Amino acid sequence: MHTNLVYQLYAAIHQWQNGTCESIEFAASTYIDVYNGHVNMLSFIRTHKDVTFHSIMVDIYSQAR
Repeated sequence: MHTNLVYQLYAAIHQWQNGTCESIEFAASTYIDVYNGHVNMLSFIRTHKDVTFHSIMVDIYSQAR
């Protein structure tokens, strides 16, 4: 997935954090640490707990559909 799209998706979810859609200015630099944190954690889980990683990916894919 294109990195900028990932940031935009996170930003879109962030807009609803209070239960209503609030307009916020998107800046990739605002979300880079969150994105990298998720990527690093998933990489760690994939390396050390492959069954858990598979379960997480199945769940994410199912929810995204």
